[in-house]
Amino acid sequence: MRHEKKLTANELGALINLSKFAVSNWENGKAYPGVDTCLKLCQIFDCSMDYLLGLSDNRHDDVGLDPTEATIIERLRELPEDHRKAVELFVEFLHVKAKDPS
Repeated sequence: MRHEKKLTANELGALINLSKFAVSNWENGKAYPGVDTCLKLCQIFDCSMDYLLGLSDNRHDDVGLDPTEATIIERLRELPEDHRKAVELFVEFLHVKAKDPS
């Protein structure tokens, strides 16, 4: 995930106030981050704790969603804020239109 964000071990370490050696040790399985650090990493990488720990293939906790809904939400999260707002407005338009088809 660090590579997805184009972060060096040094940059990631700086974001969480740890050394690049700590990051390297995690990545090589020589040590493990604490709970507080894992929470920070989840925020940085926009993922659930289960995903971070390799317990889930779903990046987010989208409980109760069918695969299509989960895909829509995943793609929505990847959009820039102005595009997300446009999608929100369009969905609201469709919702209102469905209630009053005239």
